[in-house]
Amino acid sequence: TGDALCKALKDFGAATVHRSRIFEDRDQIKQAIQSWIEQEVNVIVACGSSGFNSSDIVPEILKDVIEKEAPGLVHSMLSGSLQVTPMAALNRPVAGITKKSILLGLPGSAKAAKECFDFVAPVLVHATQLVQGKNTQVHPARPPSSSSTVPASTTKSATSTCRHGHAHPSQPANKKLKTGEAKTSFIDVCSNAESVYNTAKMGKSTLFETSGTSKVTVGLNAFEPGQQHKLHTHDDMDKVYFVVEGEGKFLIDGASIPMTAGKMLVAPAGAAHGVLNDSSAKLLLLTTLAWK
Repeated sequence: TGDALCKALKDFGAATVHRSRIFEDRDQIKQAIQSWIEQEVNVIVACGSSGFNSSDIVPEILKDVIEKEAPGLVHSMLSGSLQVTPMAALNRPVAGITKKSILLGLPGSAKAAKECFDFVAPVLVHATQLVQGKNTQVHPARPPSSSSTVPASTTKSATSTCRHGHAHPSQPANKKLKTGEAKTSFIDVCSNAESVYNTAKMGKSTLFETSGTSKVTVGLNAFEPGQQHKLHTHDDMDKVYFVVEGEGKFLIDGASIPMTAGKMLVAPAGAAHGVLNDSSAKLLLLTTLAWK
């Protein structure tokens, strides 16, 4: 289990991973956790001794040390695990905050511990930044409300089918629209993407841009497998990445965060950020740049 979690933490982007094996000794476990808290370790993970046996004492030790509970993380672990097996109801996961550390109590099974960690990983970097008083924002994108509707257009137009199987009104690729051209503009992201990919380097294309000093630019960043946009900063703008298709890693403030379609990263001005496509498929991002 320790090997699986160490690998998960390294894949997650942890710069340093320390490991200690302590058997079911209440005083030793508590002393080790308190020592790591004093060292301001970002994430402290305790695995095992979390079931229904009389010797399973880790949840109680963690609760003795935790200053603030994190029920949302516990819910994510339990609800996700129950989708895998009903036996997850016999585990007692724990999550909370003490000083500048986030504490997690995971199952003893390597598979179950890795699954629980993966369930909370998407929010863990942002959680550690909040605990440390940083304001970097990382948000999974919310799906549109089911009550939201888009009025059907009365204008006739031809349609085309993109490689995803979607039907779209035909529109020239890479059309750059300026504010004032029309009150409403339709931009076919899927069709635009095909011409953006570049086998030599990250592909970029601007879809829409407002004028003025506080302008907003919307565009596409396209990554072939293995391509990346190295860590960089913008002092004069906030930047938003939205994953249209594919998967890879968001790089921000020294950490890497797994990205999949539907996820969004908000990188405020001054935050070091980047993107890595470490998958075997193409990665397409919709980017928004808001100048201050």
